[in-house]
Amino acid sequence: MAKPETVPVRFTADAHLISVLGEQLITSEQVGILELIKNAYDAGAQRCSVAIEKVPGMEPLQEPAAEVAALPGPVITIVDDGVGMDRNRIEAGWLRAATTIRTQVKDRLREERAKALHSGRLQALDAIVQELAEANDGRLPLGEKGIGRLATHRLGRYLWLRTKTRNDQFEWELRIDWDKFDHPEGGPAELSTVPLELRHQRQTFNYGPKNQGTVIRCYGGRPGFIWDERLIIDVARTVANLQSPRTQDSAFSVEFKQVYQLPKGERPIERVPPPIVVEADIKDSGLADISITFIAPTWLSKVVSDTESKREDEDLRDRADDNYWRTEGGFRRPSCGSFKMYLGIWNRDQKWLRLDRAEVAKYLENFGGVAVYRDGIAVVPADYVAHNDSLRLNVRGRKKGSKLTYYNMIGEIELSQKLNLDIIDQSSREGQLRNRQFRDLMELARAVVLVAEEYYDDVRSKVKNADVAKLRVPTVRQHARLAADVLATVATHYAFDEDEMRLLRVLRTEAWDKAPDVLKEISATLLRLDKYLGVINDQNKGLIEAAGFGLAISVALHELRKSVVSIYSLASKAVDSGAITPKQLETLKQQAATVESELRRIDPLRVTRLEKARVFNIREPIIAAVSAFRPRLNSAHIALKLPAVGTGFVVKARFGALAQVFANLIDNASYWLSTPSWSEHDKIIEVTCDPNSRTVTVSDSGPGLPDTVRDRLFLPFVTTKPEGQGLGLYICRFYLEQMKADIEDVRPRKSDRLSGARFVLDFAHVPEE
Repeated sequence: MAKPETVPVRFTADAHLISVLGEQLITSEQVGILELIKNAYDAGAQRCSVAIEKVPGMEPLQEPAAEVAALPGPVITIVDDGVGMDRNRIEAGWLRAATTIRTQVKDRLREERAKALHSGRLQALDAIVQELAEANDGRLPLGEKGIGRLATHRLGRYLWLRTKTRNDQFEWELRIDWDKFDHPEGGPAELSTVPLELRHQRQTFNYGPKNQGTVIRCYGGRPGFIWDERLIIDVARTVANLQSPRTQDSAFSVEFKQVYQLPKGERPIERVPPPIVVEADIKDSGLADISITFIAPTWLSKVVSDTESKREDEDLRDRADDNYWRTEGGFRRPSCGSFKMYLGIWNRDQKWLRLDRAEVAKYLENFGGVAVYRDGIAVVPADYVAHNDSLRLNVRGRKKGSKLTYYNMIGEIELSQKLNLDIIDQSSREGQLRNRQFRDLMELARAVVLVAEEYYDDVRSKVKNADVAKLRVPTVRQHARLAADVLATVATHYAFDEDEMRLLRVLRTEAWDKAPDVLKEISATLLRLDKYLGVINDQNKGLIEAAGFGLAISVALHELRKSVVSIYSLASKAVDSGAITPKQLETLKQQAATVESELRRIDPLRVTRLEKARVFNIREPIIAAVSAFRPRLNSAHIALKLPAVGTGFVVKARFGALAQVFANLIDNASYWLSTPSWSEHDKIIEVTCDPNSRTVTVSDSGPGLPDTVRDRLFLPFVTTKPEGQGLGLYICRFYLEQMKADIEDVRPRKSDRLSGARFVLDFAHVPEE
């Protein structure tokens, strides 16, 4: 007969747990590699490198080392110069899933911080932090779950680990075939029954100057996980963004080794800095000191000034929805601790980004967001915060220009283990546990965005209002035609006998039957005004084109004058003497040829009202303009760099007008490079074409443009030349606007080789055929 009994039992782990924690819990290759890099950081490493080799279908820049060549690809290698591991550390730590070695450090820190807060001696915590860091290879450990090393399971079917400590002349080697855990012989098996061998052997790897470190090599790939160029670029970018741009540890560096010829993956935000920058110091009370600056792009600086706003002790809790912070006694204190936040904000409109709009907008769509860093190391990438809408910005309208979203910003939240202990990573390494502390952190960070949004809206409205104030003649003509149409419609359909709108009083007549005729006459007058403005506009265009050709022909006047004077002198002597010698005749022939040559060189610069648009490569008018200036450039010893043959792009436009545009720009550059004050400097004019953006850049090594004229540069009669007329750049913009192109002056960057004037001509909207 059965009797009640109590039987001792215990949890056991199936070998398949490795697959669950490794391949299935580590959600991507990037996350897996970052986990292993963070382990190197926790091991006190100063340097860490990542290499991805033997990817099927990809040709390497050079043959891999012999030991890599012998392994089935893909091969992922992570090398660090940390303290390495001895046998005890491997068995009790590396081979023990969910070990509490690092958790104990965090628990001790939490305990000591609670004591410091209770006693009011928070400064004493610094000594505890230093003590714990020194006991753990010089740093507070980032990891605490004890499963990050199982990322090696996700990265390959095989693992080859070698590690060495400084005082051990041998290395430890561990090789693992993960299939033994995924499909153990004889069916399910306990984790501890899968046999492994740890070898203590003579070192087979050069561990560098410190003679210590760890080499992790994952190889063989995984079914269903395909490595390709795109994935490798994503890994490289993830590694590059691992460290905070502001608080990174200078004693730790990570290198991604370029094994394949991959695209550089340039970050346009480095070339196009954010016009609005936000820096916020958020205190543990919920108050924040916030600094916001706006630096206008060159083309916007003409209508709006740079500004700065500083707010001290801004209570961020006031901006929360649904009384999130409210208690009976007021606002509760945040539980997340103090932190810092930085934001770079872009306006995605064409007016703000101009030529860089498409590139910057695409980058922000892919990588915009707010990254989270802990002790200077990324724990959440920016695009993950955007994807999960952790700041609840998307609910207000995705990509709407009137509201700030992740597609307008790239930023960082900077945490520290000392101050933000309860912001805990999820085991999947994709964000933090959704506890109260994390929610408080996100609510405060969201409030910073809302403060920035107020400033952003104010700047946008200033730019918009300034732009509206620009009135041009074509707009007046459009309004005249519109008013004429409105009045004609009113004259036909309005019931003047009832006159509900009291228009008869406005027209100053009581004869309602005559009112339609009055309105029709006013409408006809407005149409005549439209035609009159059209005539004035045509006259204006003709005068500008005549002035343009006048400027162009002045280029050749010096050479023509010399030749004509010589011809006149020889002809006068022949007339006086009644004869001409063969030598004089040859000289006359040469001078006439010079005149013809000069006329031929300036002929492409001639613009007539009847010239029709035609299709040509943009390089052709550049060459035509340069030909007209060749004597001046040679005599002034100015080096000229032009687009190579076969480069450029096709446009359909008036050839002479474009030739004049480039002639004006080269004329200005050569003038300043030829001044006595520039005689000892390099003299370079460079013209480059970008077929992708359909732009042409004209740069020089001269003194550059003074800030005093930048806002008026393209207006008539604005010049810094002592005898200049101030029409050249005005005519350039006139010609370009006619063909739906544009021109802007751009401030050179520090990295630019030429630091003088720089003009970018945008032909993105000019047809190709």
